[in-house]
Amino acid sequence: MDGTATLGTATLNGSGRATYSSFILATGSHSFTSVYGGDSNFTGSNSDGSPVSLTVNSTGPLANVNPPAVQFLSPIQKTTSAPVPITLTNIGTAGLTISSIALGGANKGDFTIQSNNCPVSPNSLLPSASCSVSITNTPQAAGTRTATLTLTDNSSSGSTQTVSLSAVALSSIASNFNGTSIAAGNTIWFSAVLSPKGISNLTKPVSFYMSQSRITFTSGPANYTVPVPNSVITFDPAATGANISFDTNGRWVLTAPPNGLAGNAFLDAVPWPVPAGGLPGGIKNVTWQGLLTTDTPGVTMNWQWASAVYSSAFNTDYNAIGVKPVDDNQASQYQNSDHAGTPENYKQYVTGGAMGGGGSNWTGSYSGTAGISPAVAPLNLDPYSLDFGNVAAGATDTTCATSSGSCMVTVVNPGTKLLALGVQVTGTNAGEFAIQPSTSTCTTSLAPAASCTISLAFTPGALGTRSALLSITSTPTGGSPTTQTVDLSGYGM
Repeated sequence: MDGTATLGTATLNGSGRATYSSFILATGSHSFTSVYGGDSNFTGSNSDGSPVSLTVNSTGPLANVNPPAVQFLSPIQKTTSAPVPITLTNIGTAGLTISSIALGGANKGDFTIQSNNCPVSPNSLLPSASCSVSITNTPQAAGTRTATLTLTDNSSSGSTQTVSLSAVALSSIASNFNGTSIAAGNTIWFSAVLSPKGISNLTKPVSFYMSQSRITFTSGPANYTVPVPNSVITFDPAATGANISFDTNGRWVLTAPPNGLAGNAFLDAVPWPVPAGGLPGGIKNVTWQGLLTTDTPGVTMNWQWASAVYSSAFNTDYNAIGVKPVDDNQASQYQNSDHAGTPENYKQYVTGGAMGGGGSNWTGSYSGTAGISPAVAPLNLDPYSLDFGNVAAGATDTTCATSSGSCMVTVVNPGTKLLALGVQVTGTNAGEFAIQPSTSTCTTSLAPAASCTISLAFTPGALGTRSALLSITSTPTGGSPTTQTVDLSGYGM
């Protein structure tokens, strides 16, 4: 419309006609063009059709809500996201009177109206004026969470304007151990595997991402949290075998062919050294949770995890562990029946937790299985977490405790549409983490296939563990915003 705005799409009927309806046209004259995208019978065209002119007249209030839907790729359960604004504009010729603004739906308790500057009856929103309502998400459980924001008014297009709200919280799998004591000096090897669905006949690579991953458990009166590295699992039709590495950004990276693989593929893993004093009551109430996303719509996956005890400390260079990438012994350099995720260079040290036969001798028996439809992440973020390590209270540091020594997040737009970007720091200690404009290249938009960087600094305001979230909201042209987050942490000393 008018050479810039994308209104939407319509499907051809049996007579070769398509009808598109919209209530979001401002009064005045407009020019419209259309493009045929093609179907199974005919090739699409990149050429615009002949322009059509239309004059819109209105004699009353007319509400336009943008965006019509908001998706949050949520942080950890019970952690609040960055706010996302929803704009209401009166595109009519008379005052728009708003009688109520309310949240509803199955998981309305997960969403909060953080701010609202819209006038409420008897006041009205004047013609051509706008107001906004900002929404935050605090997921109360794993999985997909949904709600609606409803604005009730006197718009000539209908008395209610509804915005769909959704969030994808961390996937979680809980399991229990038998309470066997584990002595200090041992290592617990936690590993997870996945089985992808819907990736046959690929013509381009498909990637799955696991981020914000951690394992929690109890031993006696103590509670433990084990952070797990991020991972990128790619199924590439050009791959001739399965390979795994641990890169300089602290991520597991696996590439494997999409077809012909028997069994599971590696998803994530971490070796955890048992601390001094050991775990006399073993470990109980074990839960592994993480955010699972993909770059491809329509794919699904199952995942599960296992753990086993080893009598040796593991090499801090994870590439020296020798992790088996897939169950299939024809696609892996390890020609055996071991499970994906087996630490091949440490098998001789396994002591416990590995029950059953076959591949489970080295990884332990699997937990239950979680079936996931991963959210499609509009941005690729690398990394998904930044740890500044120990910093003197009041001092400023820009060197993270990572192998690259850089406190920088790379943002990539893998799609085909221009993305509007909004970046801010939120969370518990947000004031202690700052974006550095002079060394950041991200601006207010990101072109298709382009990338930019965000640099950060940490100035602890107190002693102890400090944390926040880098929240990045992206909105495609003509689409709805999605908020993704990067964990920020540091220790004031």
